[in-house]
Amino acid sequence: MARHRLSVTFSLSAKQVELLDRLAQRTNVPKSVYVRKGVDVILRRYRGLLQRTGPPEVEANEKQ
Repeated sequence: MARHRLSVTFSLSAKQVELLDRLAQRTNVPKSVYVRKGVDVILRRYRGLLQRTGPPEVEANEKQ
């Protein structure tokens, strides 16, 4: 994976921010590291979908 990073903006719930802050403080790991790892988990989960051609299909319970 390339080391060049882009800045993106997204929204989290207040509870997600609270828990992410607490985790980062207790582990001394930056919040951005946890967010990047979370994105990696999702991309691995949907790897097969990303490799297909055609319109994307998302499970109904994944839409928010």
